[in-house]
Amino acid sequence: MRDIKLDRELRFGSHLFVNPEDTVEELKPRMEALASAGFTLIRLFMVWDLIEPKSKQYKWTIFDQLFDLSAQMGFKLVPTLMSVSPPGWMRKTYGIQEVADLDDPDFFAQAIDFTEQVVNRYKDHPSLDSWILWNEPGRSPETTSPHVLKAYQAFLEASYGKIEHYNSNNFQQVESFHEIAIPKVLDGFITYQGRIDWLRFCVENLHSHIQAIAQKVVDLDPNHPIHINPHRISQCLADVGQSLWKNAEAVDFMGCSAHPSWHSTRYPRERYGDSIALFADITRSATEAPDQYFWVTELQGGTTLMSANVALHPSPDETAEWLMQCVASSTKAVIYWCTNARNNGFEAGEWDLLNYDGEPTKQLKSIEWIIKNLYPYMGLLAEAKPPKADMLILVSEEAAMLDLVEGTSEAPSNLRNIQKSTDAVAGAYFLACDLSLEVDFMDSRRLLEAPIEGLPKIIVIPSATVLSKDCIEHLNTIVESGHQVIADGFFAWKTPHGALAKSCWPSEEKLWGSRCIEYSAIDDNPVIETQYCQIESCFMRAHFKVKSQTKVVAHWEDGSPAITQRECAGGQACRLGTVLFQRYLNENSTDLLNWFHNLVEPYIQKDQPKLVKTTGGIRLRRLSVNEQPLCIALNRSDKVQSFRIQWKGHISAEYSVSPHNAVILQAEDLQANEKTSSNVSALTATK
Repeated sequence: MRDIKLDRELRFGSHLFVNPEDTVEELKPRMEALASAGFTLIRLFMVWDLIEPKSKQYKWTIFDQLFDLSAQMGFKLVPTLMSVSPPGWMRKTYGIQEVADLDDPDFFAQAIDFTEQVVNRYKDHPSLDSWILWNEPGRSPETTSPHVLKAYQAFLEASYGKIEHYNSNNFQQVESFHEIAIPKVLDGFITYQGRIDWLRFCVENLHSHIQAIAQKVVDLDPNHPIHINPHRISQCLADVGQSLWKNAEAVDFMGCSAHPSWHSTRYPRERYGDSIALFADITRSATEAPDQYFWVTELQGGTTLMSANVALHPSPDETAEWLMQCVASSTKAVIYWCTNARNNGFEAGEWDLLNYDGEPTKQLKSIEWIIKNLYPYMGLLAEAKPPKADMLILVSEEAAMLDLVEGTSEAPSNLRNIQKSTDAVAGAYFLACDLSLEVDFMDSRRLLEAPIEGLPKIIVIPSATVLSKDCIEHLNTIVESGHQVIADGFFAWKTPHGALAKSCWPSEEKLWGSRCIEYSAIDDNPVIETQYCQIESCFMRAHFKVKSQTKVVAHWEDGSPAITQRECAGGQACRLGTVLFQRYLNENSTDLLNWFHNLVEPYIQKDQPKLVKTTGGIRLRRLSVNEQPLCIALNRSDKVQSFRIQWKGHISAEYSVSPHNAVILQAEDLQANEKTSSNVSALTATK
């Protein structure tokens, strides 16, 4: 991690798309519209084909003019390096954003040279804010490329070390790593191990290229931060190499793309706002920057019609909520996609915050209104840091990779889908949203490295099919240190290569005080009887052998144990014998919500503000300013919602919040007399 200055002001911006025919005279009015809306950041694609339309013939004019004009207008620029996407004259790709074969050493040398040309030209310009290394980094390595084959073989040799280790894990036996071919992408039993190795290769391969670009930029310009903006970050994209936790190691801070029309369609539309908070909180958790510094680098601004997964016209209220969800997640910048539309090709005439006449859309007017209403809080929001989380969600990327190999279909309603473990993570997060719990995420490697005393008291492990023995034993130490650990689904069922994880069974039994001796499928979702209510089960049933000192806190209809609970030294290990978090994604069960709330209530922080009564519409977010709470109450519903907040023995005045609106409350507001609210600082997010 470099020691580099990061601007802590809360800033807003938009991507300015430079079409080949655009002039600075045409772009200037668009920049003026952004300035009028309160934006201070502009993002640019440094398109290789525009800058070098012919070999060694550079055309910098439009970008030089935009850099100079931005300095005059008070904008800071965030250029995105497009060095992985070659110009048309190279005849390697078919579009300005398509990624070429990065394992071709001749091409990658050209890509690094182009990076050097761009960075050297603008690194000392006063309008430069930071660099984005690669837009939404990801690539599917070309399986017919001899360069990719060579890289794949080298990866396997580095991973396995000895050919005997490779052979012990694979069907085909070989004498040398150089004999190994790239596996075919087929289903079921065919090339099962090969597909897992291929996914692992894709992740390592992408990361190595990000690292190489990052190192070149840092060598040339040590004074400006670098970051990336991965997309679909609540899902597993190992097939294109994406790994948030690994990629975060290469940059100064993390950003993300958050486009509901692309990234939220696994969730119901009423969850789109929560999904943006999910993306933001995952990014905040993954970044390695101090104080969890991160950006929402792309937030959907305009309408999608023919592009994206769905046609989507965000209402002004939705636009307002999406922005406030980002602010409440403690981001330090929100950049919209996009100021103006592309003039041709995919996305042409879509996504824009300015209409074809250059006038603000309803979405931009809503954004402008929020920004201006946030002005009184900008000082506080600049100082704000994320709070200590109530709950940690443990993420297993290895489990998610297995889902890509073993899963069937992409539909969330199919509980065997290729994103089932990431769906479970999202379901656990939405459950926490509905209880106004603050959430951090962590992968197993970071969990092993993190000081136990700094962890949240509640640790949730949704459908983690793969966890190492070391991680399970560490979880047991965490329980013995007074934390609560909760897991559902196929906990540590398999190894990263898909074998039964038999070596983990003794550690599991020690952690849970019970052991699963069989999993069985269930058809009719029979109910589980708990002390408080009945919970409907889902998809599978774990058959437990329970140790004598372990409690059984819920039963199946036949009386056998459904949920076990081991307690020691104030800690608790709770094993749920069915799929509950993934189910919550598909069905917001009030019974499950209330049962989970009762389960975790003893471990929720007592010294933090909380809602007097949990409501379905209000989510109370917390930030920390000089160790004092700054609360943002978000109404995510289509109805007016009322709430009170309890903190330090005081109950606040009652607030009514209009749909998709927000209220900001400082510490003194929370401690005001219950009957007095005349001096309360409240944000009206929309007109």
